[in-house]
Amino acid sequence: MAIEYLSAYLKKAGHKTSLVYDPSLFELPPFMSKTLQKYFSWRDKIVQAVLEQEPDLVAFSVVSDDFGWACNLAEAIKAKSDILIVFGGIHPTSVPERVIKENFVDYVCLGEGEEAMLELVDSLEKKKSLRNVLNIWAKHEEGVIVNSPRSLIKDLDELPFPDKDLFFAEYPGLVKEVYTIATSRGCNYRCAFCYNCYLGKLYREEKTYVRRRSVDNVIAELVLAKNKYGIKKIFFTDDLFISDKVWLKEFSAQYQEKVGLSFTCLVHPSFVDEEVVDLLEESGCEVIGMGIQSLDEDLRKKVLKRPGDNEAIKRAIELLNKTKIYFYVDMILGLPGQTEEELINAVHFLSIYRPDAVATLWLRYYPKIEIIKEALKRQLLSESEVEELEVSKSYTPLAIKGSTFNESLGKLGNLMLLSPLLPKKWIEWIIQRELYRYFPASTSLHLHLNSRIMFMVKKIFFKKRPYSYRSLVWPIRYYLYYFKKRFFTS
Repeated sequence: MAIEYLSAYLKKAGHKTSLVYDPSLFELPPFMSKTLQKYFSWRDKIVQAVLEQEPDLVAFSVVSDDFGWACNLAEAIKAKSDILIVFGGIHPTSVPERVIKENFVDYVCLGEGEEAMLELVDSLEKKKSLRNVLNIWAKHEEGVIVNSPRSLIKDLDELPFPDKDLFFAEYPGLVKEVYTIATSRGCNYRCAFCYNCYLGKLYREEKTYVRRRSVDNVIAELVLAKNKYGIKKIFFTDDLFISDKVWLKEFSAQYQEKVGLSFTCLVHPSFVDEEVVDLLEESGCEVIGMGIQSLDEDLRKKVLKRPGDNEAIKRAIELLNKTKIYFYVDMILGLPGQTEEELINAVHFLSIYRPDAVATLWLRYYPKIEIIKEALKRQLLSESEVEELEVSKSYTPLAIKGSTFNESLGKLGNLMLLSPLLPKKWIEWIIQRELYRYFPASTSLHLHLNSRIMFMVKKIFFKKRPYSYRSLVWPIRYYLYYFKKRFFTS
């Protein structure tokens, strides 16, 4: 969506944009394979496509997991041209001083990019100085121009709708199968493992970090998308979709009448109550993702800096279990101070209260997030390892190992996946006899297999709504499309 918003904003101002897309075959779970990655690499085609278009500027939207990928491509483009390159996104925002040192990066864009990118492009077009272009760091003959961050965009309704044409033209399924939309920017919380803890500091002088689009604006985008692209399902990517109950009431009424498609959203248990659940169910919500992360209240409060108590989690699960909404909970493995006992207690809890599914993810240390301080204090990380995080070009998926893989915790994590599926007595029997010690430690397929297994069980026996993120055939169609394009298209 960052790319879509930047494109729309630049186009509105009269600039031309285009997309060069990497399908990343065999680079993501569940089909990861380093051997096949090399064979199905799109790198040469991407570089060729960029050079053929002769752009004035190439922009990469970079999260830490993709930093190595972005560097690899940018370096290849620079080797064959003098095209200017800018890196933006959360990774360059977190460590601009590291990113700007890369010899193939000309500019770094911090924070929200719409206004900054337009000013950068206008300045380049008119050959104006980049000094005082807020959010932009730029290489200069005498060194690096370091400009301060600009204020956050206050009124999100002023932004043009994201340019979905870019990805629809590339492959319609990227837009049509699941339409991604954000109704807000920012989060109410500053959890120590999340990028919001860093952005909250970066924008600490801002009076309002969380900003929300009007209901009319959101509905207008969705109605347009429904008519233009024939979208099937919707995923609201907001960190906390239900944080404003007044907004949610107005949204629910309009959404039912004007959009009426199934959707997925993310919630925090502290905001879940009967009225909110009713509004979501009436609107057509099919799937809810709810972050729990840990059921040790002390660890959750002191290490994760995450508010809320277990009573709120119990209440939220009990309320959602009364609905037809399929819901899963997120749990993090490998937290500083996490023990086998803590995970066993979590398994007990989940087997009693029984969410529809559990998603376990390994902790990943990202640049400048707060939990790094805890890891340093406990000597789980050294100062040199923290520095390496800021420049690392490697990628270890959260679903496989993250930064903190541990075999004994991984085995309990797999038991946790079974906790809502197996009868409670079976779970207790496994724990008493420590049979989980014979479980595999790897969890590389759990996000896909566990969700599908649980969906089938819940649909048959509890009449839950379908699991709506993507159909089972979607990845097959996607891979076949790009196999054909890779080998049979010039």
